[in-house]
Amino acid sequence: FFIELTLPPGLEPAFVQSAARAVPEAACDRKAMLRGLFLGCGSVNAPSSRYHMEFVAPAASWATAIARLTADVGVPAGTIERGGQQVVYIKEGDAIVRLLSLMGASRAVMEFENEPQAQLRDREHRQDDRLRTAPGCGHRTPGGAG
Repeated sequence: FFIELTLPPGLEPAFVQSAARAVPEAACDRKAMLRGLFLGCGSVNAPSSRYHMEFVAPAASWATAIARLTADVGVPAGTIERGGQQVVYIKEGDAIVRLLSLMGASRAVMEFENEPQAQLRDREHRQDDRLRTAPGCGHRTPGGAG
């Protein structure tokens, strides 16, 4: 269920004007802008599935500005139109971690960095279990009787 919030009348023109004029010059302000854009129109999936971060831009000029902001900090992003909206997306795990870190989302970074290790451990445990329960051919399987 969604609740659509409208912008106060004084802020609407800021999103209608060209995004290029709204992007600040100072690096710290650009990071803050990225953080605000992510909070306002961004999402990231749980790292247990495929990596995916996206920003649903309010206009095509904003999609270009967001992609440029991410590229300026070393995070390449793609853009696509989906359902009449411009979407800026990042699919590489390292790039997502870099951007989350830059935006100050340290807890999310820890989750992203720990999840692949947990998945690898689980996969190794399942493989070990299969080896232990494999039908024997007279040889001992690792960790079990053959």
